[in-house]
Amino acid sequence: KELIDALGLPYVQAPSEGEAQASYMVKKGDAYAIVSQDTDCMMYSATKIIRNLSITQKRKKPGKLDYDIVTPEIIDLSENLNHLGLDIDELIAVFILIGTDYNYGGIKGIGPKKALKLIKSAGKNFDAVFRDAKWEETFQVSWQEVFSLIKNMPVTDNYNLTWKSVDPEKVRKILIETSKKLGFTTQLPYNRLGAFLTSSLIKVFPFIIISGSFFIFSRYGTSQLIINFKSASQESRIAIKSSKKCLF
Repeated sequence: KELIDALGLPYVQAPSEGEAQASYMVKKGDAYAIVSQDTDCMMYSATKIIRNLSITQKRKKPGKLDYDIVTPEIIDLSENLNHLGLDIDELIAVFILIGTDYNYGGIKGIGPKKALKLIKSAGKNFDAVFRDAKWEETFQVSWQEVFSLIKNMPVTDNYNLTWKSVDPEKVRKILIETSKKLGFTTQLPYNRLGAFLTSSLIKVFPFIIISGSFFIFSRYGTSQLIINFKSASQESRIAIKSSKKCLF
């Protein structure tokens, strides 16, 4: 948080899940989109998610020393709901069948396509869907409790989105102290190391700083990057909007 503040970026402390807070702020119009590889944000009614946002345009392959070339994708909630023929409650039910952070792994044998088919054919009778899927044989907690938790996740309006100039000296001090605490050794004197890291860090984050982005911290220590396109370049908007993606 200190480093983000020194970089001039605002951050928000969420009362619970960072994804729920981020989704709430995007839905309110305080930000354009959530930057995340995780589509779970859609459960919290995030209107837009941006995936594969990377300076290098690369993403490491799991368990391999190799990378995939990726391009930014935008997932629009309204377009996906219309495409899938679902409302938000039905989408949440689909996610629960597949598996969420609150029922990890979902129900064995049910993937996105099967879950979608089950929910669309249920006519809002979720009880029958989860009973037939033998929910109670997999989870001790009821599906209703998971559903209610997702629908009623605490969020806050207690935040102030104000962007400031980067404070290079403060960034340098934070990086030097962190390097010392981690036992990082170098032939460079710490003051020169700090200057090098500060310069490198500011160069690595130009898009985040220029686009007026900010971070949300959950109560569990995880963070979520949010994009605010009000100050982003038109080229950046076009590059992301040109590549849209469906959930399933």
